[in-house]
Amino acid sequence: SEGETVTIGSGVTYNHSFSLNGNRDRQSFGSPVTLNALVPLNFGRWRFVVSEQFSFEDNELVNAVAINEPRTASYNNQVSATLARNFGQASIAFEGTRSDAFSPDDPELDNTTYQVAVTPGFQVRDKYTLFWRNVYGLTYAHSPSTQNSEGYSTEVGVAGVITPQLTGTISIGFAHSYIKAKKLGPGEGIFGGIFNPATLRADNVDGPTTTLALSYAHPLSPNTTYSITFYNNPGVSALQKSSTISEVYGIGFTANHRLTRTITLSPYVGWSHTQDAGRSAIGQKTDLVCVTMNMQRLISQSLRAQLEYTYVSRFSNQPNATYDVSRLILKMTYIF
Repeated sequence: SEGETVTIGSGVTYNHSFSLNGNRDRQSFGSPVTLNALVPLNFGRWRFVVSEQFSFEDNELVNAVAINEPRTASYNNQVSATLARNFGQASIAFEGTRSDAFSPDDPELDNTTYQVAVTPGFQVRDKYTLFWRNVYGLTYAHSPSTQNSEGYSTEVGVAGVITPQLTGTISIGFAHSYIKAKKLGPGEGIFGGIFNPATLRADNVDGPTTTLALSYAHPLSPNTTYSITFYNNPGVSALQKSSTISEVYGIGFTANHRLTRTITLSPYVGWSHTQDAGRSAIGQKTDLVCVTMNMQRLISQSLRAQLEYTYVSRFSNQPNATYDVSRLILKMTYIF
């Protein structure tokens, strides 16, 4: 046995924000805590990993703008277990996950999700792996006005060193989600409508999925790395208020440039589109454009400073839901 490895990480952040429009002050705390346990068991060459992650955050700008909330305190807890084994160049992994999301400012986002996944793979030339990932999931909404859903997805792709300068993951697949019917209460008719309850109808949402996450470094410019991500998913749970399931797709580009030995500049620009899916939806459509400029400086081995400016522009077909938000953050990090 290799023994047991347990890693615990915790941190506390304090945020003080001041609004130039409205002369408002706001203070908030965040306390992300993670616990990871690696437990190799005596199953021959099988590897068993258990992971527990808990986080609390109440100052996520992009998440708040995405669901049109001025503030989104959120508690998230995820427990997962993975069983994997290599058979020479071939491999297989089994994974089970439970995720709980709780948002006291917006109970419509509260949900519990269960997922199981099976991923066979085949390593090619010790550089990249071909994989086939299959996932089945259940989402239980805590809000009485949000429907439960279940679904599955399958995708094939390649991950690893694709060329000497290009690394990342490319996959394509198909996803299907079934939105379950839900009774909201008495409807219309005799005896207060108890025989004709108001119901959100069942529905099916499906379509192709695509994921692309690539990182490129030119051999003549080793201090600069370019990264691009693209994603498309026809059925993601609880991304918008009053929405059971949403279709989402988007693209992002990042450049990490090491100006000096201690200073790194990282600009980012991204766009995402989210819209309601299913017959019971109210037809929400949201586009987000995000531009970030991030500069980090390593002051010492234990102390680093980060200056970040973020601009988010939100476009929506709902009333009073289109606006722009800017934020400037100075962060100091000390590692004990």
